[in-house]
Amino acid sequence: MTPRFVPPRPISESNLRETEARLDRRILQLEAQVRRLAEQVGALHLGSTCHPDWVNPGRGTVAAARRASIVEAVLAAAGPKGMSLPELAAYLHLPATRRETLTEDLSLLIAEQRAERVPTRAKRWRIKD
Repeated sequence: MTPRFVPPRPISESNLRETEARLDRRILQLEAQVRRLAEQVGALHLGSTCHPDWVNPGRGTVAAARRASIVEAVLAAAGPKGMSLPELAAYLHLPATRRETLTEDLSLLIAEQRAERVPTRAKRWRIKD
């Protein structure tokens, strides 16, 4: 079968809008895919150093309680002196992007009266006696 020649036709305005819309949708899909891949690469890097519960922290109460129990165990190991937020983050190998989650975990422990702030000028936390 021989290929046949189709002469070019001028594109209509509706076809042009349809093509632009299709390209815009495809660009948005590709951007979303790149964002997902970047998150996965970040999680791989985090997973090599960070505690698994903070690599991809869950938003439910079970996940928060599990992370809070880990923080509680670390604070218990620190003794009455307690630990500061940077020390806790360093101990758990948490990057700066996960410190907000760690602060929420500390807030949960304080709300349940399982942890308290050390009565000094330094911002340190310890297990409540």
